[in-house]
Amino acid sequence: MSRNISLLSGKHKGSLLNKLVEAAESDQDLAEQYNLGASTIPGTRSFYDFLKTHQPEAFVCSGSACLCKGGQENVKSQLKKYFKDVGEMKCLGRCYENKAFHLLHKNWPRFTGS
Repeated sequence: MSRNISLLSGKHKGSLLNKLVEAAESDQDLAEQYNLGASTIPGTRSFYDFLKTHQPEAFVCSGSACLCKGGQENVKSQLKKYFKDVGEMKCLGRCYENKAFHLLHKNWPRFTGS
């Protein structure tokens, strides 16, 4: 799990990440509750595809290390053979492996399908 997601899952006031997924409270209320700037909550929502209303079936990492290594288009095209909708996550915390993707609530280091 990436460090950013781990920090968002802090236990002191309940998981901010879970509250963002549930979308039960307004962005303003969450910002006040967690003592964050007004732009932090919408910024976080826009950073992670899995916090958006429409959820892709699989996600390809588009973090800096994976982008520098290249290969996202290959991974994405391989995943599209099996899944209709493939989104992006900015970082999956597997920078040392590159070509990472997220599927079925797990991060995977590389696509091994044919």
